[in-house]
Amino acid sequence: MAELTGLEIFDRVAYGHMVWHRDRDAWDLLDEDGLVAAVLCPRQHHLSIAPVSGERPEPMPVGRRIPYGEKVEHKIRGDDIDRGIAILQDLIKPGTV
Repeated sequence: MAELTGLEIFDRVAYGHMVWHRDRDAWDLLDEDGLVAAVLCPRQHHLSIAPVSGERPEPMPVGRRIPYGEKVEHKIRGDDIDRGIAILQDLIKPGTV
C-alpha cells in the first residue's frame, strides 16, 4: 500500500466527527457539546492532533492561527489509523480535558 497523505489520514480518522475548518491547514474537532476538543492538522505524511489546553472554548472565527494554546501531542501516520480513531473518540467526550 502506498504511503497515505495527512489529508487521507484525516479523512479516515475524523470520519463521522464534527469538525470546523478554521484555517487553511487546521480543523477544530468539536466535542458532543460543540466545544473545541482538539485541533487537527494534516501534514504531508501524518495527521497532527493537538488537544486544547485548559477549558474547552467555542470555535474561533475562520483564519485564526493557534488560538487555543494547543500543542501537538500525537502524530498519526498511515499505520496508526486505529490509534488515531481511539484518540479522537476519547477527546470528543464532554468535559474531558
